[in-house]
Amino acid sequence: MSLIEKILNENSHVHIHDDKRTYVEDTVRSLLNDGRKMLHVVADFDFTLTVYEKNGVILPSTFGVIESNEQIKRKKKRTMSLIEKILNENSHVHIHDDKRIYVEDTVRSLLNDGRKMLHVVADFDFTLTVYEKNGVILPSTFGVIESNAQVKLPDGSLLAIKAEALRLKYHPIEIDVHMDVSEKIPYMIEWWRKAQNLFVLSNLTKSSIREFVHQASMELKKGVHEFITDLLHSETPILIFSAGLGDVIEFCLEKEIPDFKHNHESSHIVSNFINYDNDGKILSFSDKLIHSFNKNEHEISDTPYFQTILTRPNVILLGDSLGDVGMIGGMKNLKQILKIGYLNHSTPVKLEVYKNVYDIVVCDDQTFDVPNAILKAIPE
Repeated sequence: MSLIEKILNENSHVHIHDDKRTYVEDTVRSLLNDGRKMLHVVADFDFTLTVYEKNGVILPSTFGVIESNEQIKRKKKRTMSLIEKILNENSHVHIHDDKRIYVEDTVRSLLNDGRKMLHVVADFDFTLTVYEKNGVILPSTFGVIESNAQVKLPDGSLLAIKAEALRLKYHPIEIDVHMDVSEKIPYMIEWWRKAQNLFVLSNLTKSSIREFVHQASMELKKGVHEFITDLLHSETPILIFSAGLGDVIEFCLEKEIPDFKHNHESSHIVSNFINYDNDGKILSFSDKLIHSFNKNEHEISDTPYFQTILTRPNVILLGDSLGDVGMIGGMKNLKQILKIGYLNHSTPVKLEVYKNVYDIVVCDDQTFDVPNAILKAIPE
């Protein structure tokens, strides 16, 4: 068997044109007879001496090595300037020193991967909404109803009075940074159940709740409308995950951002929703109770939204409480996670705690300037 026959028999991926078979065998025979002293070799380099493809990825050519390296440098420079610019222009924005490199690397990856790999998970109360305006604390979703003097209980008393008594008892526990979360949870369940029971006993209806929302002083942070509209137009999914009152969120967005649709493939709300009878009277609340510290227990796998994010492993998380970082606890195969936390009534002690939990901490800011700056930099 000749050398050529052996090569062809042992390598099914090696081919010689039938018309050239005799020529090739004669040429190889002459090379063997003449020996190395008569031989020289000429070879191309790119993808001849180098590997063309590995694990499904095309490797760079010699020009490609330089071009890709320059692209990485440019993107790195752009990302570095974005984080530096945010910190330099906003003295109320903080990143823990130990997290600075991680944050820069994460943002760099978000920019490189683009919108097609991204989804957003956001808390509602005091994350998307204003916490304080002109020295006055604005209502939360529950607060829109609880603070209204038209809502009465069967004995004629105001729901607002009993709701405020509950808030004074439980809210200090909720925001105590020295108390372990596991200790807080029984109190939170107790608070939410009692508050929901007051709603069920009251004279509230679906139409009155919608009316109260339209009359309420609750408002979205400056830039939230722009942020959510940008996501919807670029078909970047957003999940609003709230321990508040889902009906109030839905009615608020119905008024402020009509394009936002609940239980849609690109937009969804997970919250405490009310069940009504045929006349719009409150019957009960949804079975799954969501409070400040159990958001990670609630799956979204049975929703159209879940199917949309399966191929989007990058997430920007936005919250204002320590429990909000758990909102992505039920999500699988995440690659890059950027956690942005809003800290209201900031103190040095609170700030240190928040810097350990969140990647970027925004203190006492009623705008969405920081999230918008990052989102705008991520290409579609």
